[in-house]
Amino acid sequence: MPVSLPKSTKVRILESLYSLDYLFFQKPASELSGICCPQVIKEYMTTKAAVLSVLIEMYSDMRYVASKFLTGSVPSSKSKLLEEAKMASDSAKLHAKQALLEQRTRKMIRESIIKRVSKMKNRTDSKVQKYISEKVEKVGLGLACDRLLLGRPISEQPEVAKYLSSKKGRLAFDAYKILRESLVEFAILIREITSENAK
Repeated sequence: MPVSLPKSTKVRILESLYSLDYLFFQKPASELSGICCPQVIKEYMTTKAAVLSVLIEMYSDMRYVASKFLTGSVPSSKSKLLEEAKMASDSAKLHAKQALLEQRTRKMIRESIIKRVSKMKNRTDSKVQKYISEKVEKVGLGLACDRLLLGRPISEQPEVAKYLSSKKGRLAFDAYKILRESLVEFAILIREITSENAK
């Protein structure tokens, strides 16, 4: 059965395509091709498409109608769409930073770190610090993705939360979460490679 979405929601999905790039790289992924290996970028793009595919199904099932655009209206040109994407990414980063400071999030990160560090062989302070930085970055980017892709629909249409607590919604969220975690890992890898290549 083909998925039918309102125009504003289709635009929101297109915006999300660019917002994810701004979230991870502060620019569209297409601008990374000269400074990062093509195969990793291809894997990132494929995973991003899979995330958005699951998101389309979720938006359809939850009957989500995007209504609040940060620029004030549904973007009608690519430049407006990119402006909206950048603003949405900045907003998601801000929400993620706030969420990282919440006691519940800090406790979850701490427990994960303790579990991993206790199993480390040849543990050194630098290895532990590197793992802590990587874990915080990974959780922060995951939270920002969730805010960007799912938090906005919930804030615009609170009844969307009911879908996410249904059996179908939980299954869809589990699929989304697996793909989102892979997307974050590819984004971190690209960031590391571009950082090394910039030296």
